[in-house]
Amino acid sequence: MNIATVIILAMVARAQSLNCYDCKDINISVHQRNECESDSVQECPEGEACSSYTITFTEGENDRSSYLKDYYCMNEADVDSNLVECKGKESRFHEYLDNVKDFACEIETCKENLCNSGE
Repeated sequence: MNIATVIILAMVARAQSLNCYDCKDINISVHQRNECESDSVQECPEGEACSSYTITFTEGENDRSSYLKDYYCMNEADVDSNLVECKGKESRFHEYLDNVKDFACEIETCKENLCNSGE
């Protein structure tokens, strides 16, 4: 195999890799942070997809809408177990925040470059 063939194979392999946003966007009464920027990108290991892992709820006396969003690569086989784990976190939110209601978890996956909308 000559050097040109090796370079072409490397370029094809690179072109087939999946890039996803890897960042957090948090908006709750006690903490706001959005670290999602155009360079918040990671290359996923083979077999993984881009994911958007979202927790939504209302809190406080005025039922303030709050959310935590986590964008990263995820093995699609882990979606169901991650949803179960997420729903198990609700009690922790009740410990630290007042009047938490309408707690919900959602995980979406996709397989296009930067499809998990981290920005």
